[in-house]
Amino acid sequence: MRWFGIIFLALSLLMVSCSKKGSGTGDGSGATPEELLAYADNIYLQDDYESAFLAYGLIYEQYPTSREYVNAAIGLSRCYAEFEDYQKSFDILYSLLQENIIPSQVPKIYNVIAEFYERSAGISEQLTGEGSTDYKTAIGYYEKAIDYPNSEDKLAKSYAQYKVGTLYEKLDNYDKALKAYQKTSDDYPTQQWAMLANEKSGILQLKIERMKIYESAAMKKDTMTTKPQAPAPVKKKIEKPEKPAPAKADTTKTTQPEEAPADTTGAKPKLDLD
Repeated sequence: MRWFGIIFLALSLLMVSCSKKGSGTGDGSGATPEELLAYADNIYLQDDYESAFLAYGLIYEQYPTSREYVNAAIGLSRCYAEFEDYQKSFDILYSLLQENIIPSQVPKIYNVIAEFYERSAGISEQLTGEGSTDYKTAIGYYEKAIDYPNSEDKLAKSYAQYKVGTLYEKLDNYDKALKAYQKTSDDYPTQQWAMLANEKSGILQLKIERMKIYESAAMKKDTMTTKPQAPAPVKKKIEKPEKPAPAKADTTKTTQPEEAPADTTGAKPKLDLD
């Protein structure tokens, strides 16, 4: 089925080319630019990038003054990105900005450039764990789309504002993410992206509340599991006993040996002569 579509588009391109040579007009294929664009968008969403590329290319080459030209160029750029030919993808987009054929479409062009940087950030994040630089660049282009003064494309601008919120969320900057979602709802209340922003905002607020509860519980657990430190033992001072002072000699009295008691009877001791 895919190859049938490619052959059909190739034949259509050939018919248009022959028609232009013969009549000077570019509408001899039987398909209008609007029909070709609808067909290309549909098969692009089905991942049939080869067929979509041919359909977009038909408009890009043969109908450069049509209203569908810018959308076809954007479609071609996206197809080149799927083929990993990023240089041609960017060349087409930058040439559109320089030509500035339809100013009202400029926000859409900025959005596509931002999407490429967002995609690049995702790849870098998977390979190296670091994609913040490309995410920030993508945010810059989305903000260009929002601030572009010569367009009232609310669909493109509301999409850009919503995407700013999603990228800040990926960068873990939840305050700015919530503000971006709220701005989407406030500035573009009738757009589909406002409804999605409200949903994302509610989910993010719930996530923040759960994180706070978890952090509070973790801090409480750490406090409870920490063992109190025992007070340092108080060293008692051991006092040495004082040595008794030597007794002083009594110099007032002279100690005399005790005398035997005197015999007061006057009798001589009896001798035993037997």
